[in-house]
Amino acid sequence: MRTLLAMISTSVFAVVVMAFGAVSVRAQGPIVRPIRQVAVQPSGDKVMRVHAVGSQAQPQNDKFEVEPPPDKLTPTQKFSLTGVALPQLNVAASFTLTPAHPFLSNRGTLSFLRPMLVNANPAHPFAAIPSQTDYPGGPYGFLNDRSLTVMLGDLTLGKHYMIDCTVKGGDTYYVKVIPGGMEQSFSATNHVIVILDAGENYAEISIAGKATNHNWYFYSAEITRLD
Repeated sequence: MRTLLAMISTSVFAVVVMAFGAVSVRAQGPIVRPIRQVAVQPSGDKVMRVHAVGSQAQPQNDKFEVEPPPDKLTPTQKFSLTGVALPQLNVAASFTLTPAHPFLSNRGTLSFLRPMLVNANPAHPFAAIPSQTDYPGGPYGFLNDRSLTVMLGDLTLGKHYMIDCTVKGGDTYYVKVIPGGMEQSFSATNHVIVILDAGENYAEISIAGKATNHNWYFYSAEITRLD
């Protein structure tokens, strides 16, 4: 009996050793798995399928460069343009909108209609806007408009506001103000300035520009209450 048990134990031990040996051998070799084919939708009227093959053409590294913004108006320049001395300006009620900060709750918003580029980097915010040879129709204006609109809210009726838009690159700027629909053109300037007599609690100042180099540039809109 003992001999039989010994033979059985030896046999079981041998099988276990063989089994582990087999597992060990398999683990040391490469694991090969079949490649699964993924069904990809072919081209059609709703899907565009492209096999993108690289070419030998080198990528272009052209940088979009724009001139630095114009200098801010000095107190003397503001006085000559508005007739209001700096101590009378309500500086506490003034604020500035830029492409980096285009929105101030309940006070103002910048609206860009078909710009070529809007750079929201706070270090150098600007918008490049394609040339246009006519007055804009406002932020929701004509289909071919390329313009900027300063949209103001929470205005105090009967008060006066100075809207100073710093711009560059345009030969002529076309400005339209709503409500009222008044229009005026500006030339040879880096500051488009509108003195607004608030007859409503909101206003829109839309600017389009004609530029020899195809684009003109907007940097900021400073809104200051004058009284």
